[in-house]
Amino acid sequence: MTKDTKAVSRESENILSRRQIEGFAREGYLVLKSAIPKVLWQASAARVLSELATPGAIVPGGSTANSGFQTLGKLDGKYGASREMSELLTDPQSGLGLAVAALMNEKSIKKAVGGRFACQIALRFPEPELCDPSTTQRGKAPKLDELAWHTDGSHTHQRNYHNFSLLAGVALTDTTIPLSGELVGNLCIWPQSHVDLQRGPATEICKPGDAKVDYESIIERKAKLGRYEGLPADLERHTQVPGIGKPIPLQLKPGDGVLLHPDLAHAAAPNLAADRIRVMAYYRLRHVALYNKEMCEGMQRGTLVKHVWADLPGVSETLGREKNWSELHRSLV
Repeated sequence: MTKDTKAVSRESENILSRRQIEGFAREGYLVLKSAIPKVLWQASAARVLSELATPGAIVPGGSTANSGFQTLGKLDGKYGASREMSELLTDPQSGLGLAVAALMNEKSIKKAVGGRFACQIALRFPEPELCDPSTTQRGKAPKLDELAWHTDGSHTHQRNYHNFSLLAGVALTDTTIPLSGELVGNLCIWPQSHVDLQRGPATEICKPGDAKVDYESIIERKAKLGRYEGLPADLERHTQVPGIGKPIPLQLKPGDGVLLHPDLAHAAAPNLAADRIRVMAYYRLRHVALYNKEMCEGMQRGTLVKHVWADLPGVSETLGREKNWSELHRSLV
């Protein structure tokens, strides 16, 4: 370890505790409460919500899974590259930006990812059933245990194995679940699912272009794909749900941040709050200095911590680079 690496490690330790880093490695996610100062998240939230009233701001291409509004578009991508959205991570006061730098073992997030900070602005609108006074739509929104998960890059999304190191999210609206227990567009995660999904054969759900995914073969080789959104219904009973086997809805307030491992199964819950649009900003962040072909191949073949966590050296330095990752994860659990 070089002198510079030691210095960065000490700096990172002051930002994230060893317990937080171990928790991220074990569970696949880390929630950072009040990670974004109010002056920053308010500017971003106001920008997003005010742009919804701008003619032409909504463009075709919204997800057909977005609360059942299949004809709804999405916010123009140019707003995700605005100064307000970038500063949620790059401002020196951003605790989320500092946490990203710590996991990547760099002194700043700009040095870690090379200055690419455009985000996806994810909107979750109230469910259609809330619009129907006759209640004919009541009960059609999926319940928590009925949600289907995905990973960014899976065949149902970008159709290419992810080329990023972290998925960072910022809450711009409140997703605290009310006493009635109704979901409000919460980001839902399947804890520990990254361990099941970060290696083959599970990674074969990511096929480029129109390549066909052989789900039957993947399941025969014991991959856990239960509740995956692309899995044929007739195969559901032949596999298990990854991770702990059930989703957890994250309850985030504006300014809270969350970090997800790229292979962590996740989904957006239905929004059963009639009085709000749920807004999240998501950033796919890649460690620019480490991402190369040789490193990627080592991540897939290697079994040691230094291989599996090669693009997050802040994690591997904390856990112990020469330890076997599977054995270490079992001990952490």
